[in-house]
Amino acid sequence: MGILSRTVTTELDNGIRLCCFHRPGASVEFQFYVTTGSIHEGKNLGCGLSHFLEHMAFQGCAGYPERSVAETVNALGGDVNAYTSYDRTCYTMQMPVNHWRKAVDILSAMVRHPEFPEARFLAEKEVILRECERGNDDPGRKMHERFLRMMFMTHPMRHPVIGYPEMISTVSREMMLEYHRACYTPERCVIVAVGDLNAADFFEAVNEKLGDWPRCGLEVQSFPLEALPVSARRSELIFPDSVERLFYGVRGPWFGEADAPAFELLFGVLGTGEGSILNRHLVLENQLALGVSSFCYSLCGSSFAGVTAKCESGKLDKLHSALLKELEKVARGNIRKSHVEREKGQLYADYLRNLREPANIAGEIAGGMIYDNSPETGDRYLKQLQKTGFDEVRSAAEKYLDTSRWVCVCQRNKAVNVKKPGASRGIPMDKFFTSGDVPVLYVPDGQLPLCSFFMVISGGILHEPAGCYGISRLLAAVFTSGGGRYDEETLLEKFDECGMELNVSPGANSITIEFSAPKRKMNRAMELICTVLREPHFEADAVEREKKRCLEAISERAAVPVRAAFDRASRLLYGSHPYAFAKTGDAGDLALLDREKVAEFFRHCCAGPKAYGFGGDCKIQDVKKWSEMLDDALDGKGGTVLKRPALPVFPECIQSESFSLPREQTVVLRMLPGIASAGDPDIDLLEILHHAENGLASKLFKSIREDHALSYSVGMSFFAGFHPGAISFYAMTAAGAENEVLDLIEKEIRRLAENGLSEEEFKAAQSGMIFDLDRMFDSAENLLRNAVMDAYYGRDADELRKRKEHIMALDAAEFNRRIRKFFKEAAGVKLIVLPDGKN
Repeated sequence: MGILSRTVTTELDNGIRLCCFHRPGASVEFQFYVTTGSIHEGKNLGCGLSHFLEHMAFQGCAGYPERSVAETVNALGGDVNAYTSYDRTCYTMQMPVNHWRKAVDILSAMVRHPEFPEARFLAEKEVILRECERGNDDPGRKMHERFLRMMFMTHPMRHPVIGYPEMISTVSREMMLEYHRACYTPERCVIVAVGDLNAADFFEAVNEKLGDWPRCGLEVQSFPLEALPVSARRSELIFPDSVERLFYGVRGPWFGEADAPAFELLFGVLGTGEGSILNRHLVLENQLALGVSSFCYSLCGSSFAGVTAKCESGKLDKLHSALLKELEKVARGNIRKSHVEREKGQLYADYLRNLREPANIAGEIAGGMIYDNSPETGDRYLKQLQKTGFDEVRSAAEKYLDTSRWVCVCQRNKAVNVKKPGASRGIPMDKFFTSGDVPVLYVPDGQLPLCSFFMVISGGILHEPAGCYGISRLLAAVFTSGGGRYDEETLLEKFDECGMELNVSPGANSITIEFSAPKRKMNRAMELICTVLREPHFEADAVEREKKRCLEAISERAAVPVRAAFDRASRLLYGSHPYAFAKTGDAGDLALLDREKVAEFFRHCCAGPKAYGFGGDCKIQDVKKWSEMLDDALDGKGGTVLKRPALPVFPECIQSESFSLPREQTVVLRMLPGIASAGDPDIDLLEILHHAENGLASKLFKSIREDHALSYSVGMSFFAGFHPGAISFYAMTAAGAENEVLDLIEKEIRRLAENGLSEEEFKAAQSGMIFDLDRMFDSAENLLRNAVMDAYYGRDADELRKRKEHIMALDAAEFNRRIRKFFKEAAGVKLIVLPDGKN
C-alpha cells in the first residue's frame, strides 16, 4: 500500500471528482483544478484567456463582490492563490481547519460564478501587461517558451500561457463569458482537500454548492499529433546578461508508456545533483559550465527531458560541444549500474520529501486524477521506477540520446558590460545539551521513513572580516569538495548513495548545514557529514572554480533590477557595516580569497555559538549519539570566536538615487532602518505588518495595483539579525510611473506613522500570523528549523509558543503605538532602477 492509498475519492452525479486526504494539523489545503488552460482557447488562442480569467476570478464572484475573496480569506487567517498552465487552471487555498467550509464556499463561487466586472478589465489588462514585461526580463522563462515553440510547429503548446501583449489587449468581457461557459464545466473539475477533515463531510459540502451545476460542454478538443523532429532544431536568442545559457532537450515517452521510468532515471543520472555525470565533467572537472542540470516532465500528452546549463560569456560553443560528447558517451553505454541505483534512491527520497507538505500531497493526488483518474498514480509510478533495471536505462540512453533530433536554444549576450550600481500544536519537541554544551533540538515525526538534520554555526556576512566579504558564500560552495579519505567526486557519490539532499547556506548572521535522508541511510549520512566537518579539504582547485561561479553570481545579481535595487539600497543605508553587502559578497574581496583563508575562517566559525537539530523518524538515543559525533568532529580546530563589528550608524536624512539597467522593468524601492531579532519582541510587530502589507487584500497592493494599475508586483519585506536590520517597500512598474508609485509608498509610510493599521487590517494580519505559527507546528521540518535558529540566537526552545501567546494578547491600539517608531522619522533610502535610456 502506498502513502497516497489513504485518499478517499468520489464523483458527483454531474462529473466533478473529489479527493480527500486526512492529515492532522491546523490547516486544510484545498486545490480546485479545472482541466482547461491556454491550449484550449480555440479561436482566441494567444489571447491568454485562461490566465486572464484566473485573474478576474479574484475581482468578484457570487456572494463575494469586488475584492472580498482575498479580504475574507485574509480576515480568517488563510491564504488564496491561483495559477494557469497549458492544460489546467488551479485555485488554491490554505485555511484554518475550523473555517474549511468557508473555503469550499469561496472556491465554488470563484470557479462557478465569477462576475467579471467590466470596470476591472482595463486595470487587470495593465497588470497582466506588466507581468509580460517581467517575463521578458527572465531568461529562463524566455528560453523555455522558445524551446516549446521550436519543438512544436502546429500544437497550441507552442504559444505562451500568458498570451501575446497585442492579443491580450483585445480581450473583452463577452469573450471571457463565452470561454467560461464552454470550458469551466463540472466534467473538467477535480477538487482535492488535504487536512484534518472528514471525507464524507467534505463531499457533502461540495455537493451542496456544486451538485446542481448541470453538465455541459462535453466535447473534448483534439490537437494535431505532431511527429518528432526529423532533424536537429536550433534557435538563438539575445539577452544582455553576464552569463550565457543553453536549453537542450528531446520529446520522450508519455507518462504511462513502458519506458517512461527508464527515460526519467536516465536524465536523473545525467544531471540531477552534484554527483551527476554532467555536473562532474562539465562543472567540477573541465569548468566549462557554471551550473548544469537535467529536467524531465510530462505535459499535455507529451513528455520532455533535456539539459540546461549556463557558462561565462564566450564559452557557450565549447560548452555545447563538450555536452554533445558526454551525451554521446552515455548513449554508447558509458553509464554504471551504481549511477542508476543512486538515482533510484534519490528519487525515492525526493518523493518522500515532497509529501511532507500538504500542498505537494494535494498536487500529487490531483496529477494522478487528471492523468490517470487515480490518486495513487504517483505511488505506483515510484514502484515502477524502483523496479526499472540497469539494462532498461541503457536501452533508453541508446534510443533517446541521439541528439540529431533534439531541440537546442542558446542564449547569448550582447557583450554589454552591465554597470554595477556601486561599491502549541501537534508535534512534540525536546531540547538537551551535548557534553560540549551545544543545544540540540529534537522533533520526532514518524509519518514518513525520513530523517532531517539542521545545524547552524557562526558565520554569515556579519562575522566576515573586512576585506573578506563573500567568504561565507565561498565556504558553503566548497564544503563538499572533499573530506577525510574522500575526494570531491567520491564524496558526492557517497552523498547520493545515502539519498541525501544537502544544502549549505550562508546567511547574514550564520551558516546553516542541513539535509534529509531516508531513515535506513541516516546513520551513514551522519558519518559522512562528520567526516567533512572534521577534515574538510577545501581543495585549491575547487576554491578557484567556485570563486568564478560566485563572481558570476554577483554579475548576474547586478543585472536583475529588483536585486540590484536592494543591493544598492543596502550600501546606502549601511555604509561600511557588513550588512551593506548582499550574501553574495563583494567581487573585489572574493577575487583575493584562497584556500588558506577559507580554511581559517571555517575554524573560527566552528569555535563560535552553534546549535544542532534532528527531526523525523529517528529515536532519541540515535540523536544523542549523532550530537556527540558532531561535537567530536568540531572539537580542537584551534579557532577563536568570530567578533562582531560595531553597530551600524544610519544616515540622518534620506539618501536618494537612481540608475539604469538594460532591462524592461522599473523598480521602486524604499528602505528604512529596522530592528535586531535577538530577543527583541518587536519582531512580532514586523511579522504582523508583513502580513498586512502583502497579498491581494493589502491596502498597499490595492492602492498601487488595483486602484491605479501601476504595478504587477508590490510588497513589503524586512530582515533582522544580531544587528538592526531593514524594512523595505517595493514595486515593479513601468518607466514613467516611478514617481507616482514612490508617492503612493510614501503615503503608506505616513499612514503607518500617523494612524497605523485599521482594526480590520490588524485583526486579519494577526489571524494570518497565528495561522502561520499553527502551521509551523504541523510541519516537523519547519518547527525544527525555527527552533534551532532560536537556540542559536539564545532564545528559549519554547519561543514559538510564547510568540503565539504574545501575538494573541496584542490589540490594534498597542500594535500601532509600538509600530509608529519605525516610520515616524522615515529617513533611509529612496531608490529607483530604470530601463536604459530612461534615467
